[in-house]
Amino acid sequence: MTISQTVDLSWGFRDLPLIPQAVVAVGSGLSRALVKKLLKREQNELRKLQCVAGKELLLVLGDESNLPWLDGVVYLGQERNSSVYIPTVLQPSQSIALLERALLAANAGLKPPLVVLPSVSIVLSLSKPFIPDQETLKSCLEKI
Repeated sequence: MTISQTVDLSWGFRDLPLIPQAVVAVGSGLSRALVKKLLKREQNELRKLQCVAGKELLLVLGDESNLPWLDGVVYLGQERNSSVYIPTVLQPSQSIALLERALLAANAGLKPPLVVLPSVSIVLSLSKPFIPDQETLKSCLEKI
């Protein structure tokens, strides 16, 4: 689902970025690079993370100190009392609560928490993340 189908919205830069709580790689090359970065970690480090994988997309959830850092990816955060993750440096023209209600009303199958990626007009659900391990990550690498 694209954002433009749901609510009239524009984005501007925040004065203070949100605290990173997730990172997303979009595109085959960047997603593969993020998987490879995760494959270098020990299993006890991976257990501190959760992932959502899709076609040419990998999202990693975790505490800021546990997130992998990689050029070109988008770091996501949440405003207080919100189940919507947005880029840490962006501020929507509408309230996050309105955005969330509009997204959920437009698609009954969409379950929170949600991720909004305005640069590529993607909205996705984080309702079924998995805890990464070496085997699962290698499988993701083959599918991306």
